[in-house]
Amino acid sequence: MGKTAIRITSSDQPPNINKNQSNSSLK
Repeated sequence: MGKTAIRITSSDQPPNINKNQSNSSLK
């Protein structure tokens, strides 16, 4: 679920935000 959400955000938003979201998911 988390992976799909990150993929959608990366498509909608810049990679910068995508990196921040992936970090939050890891924590």
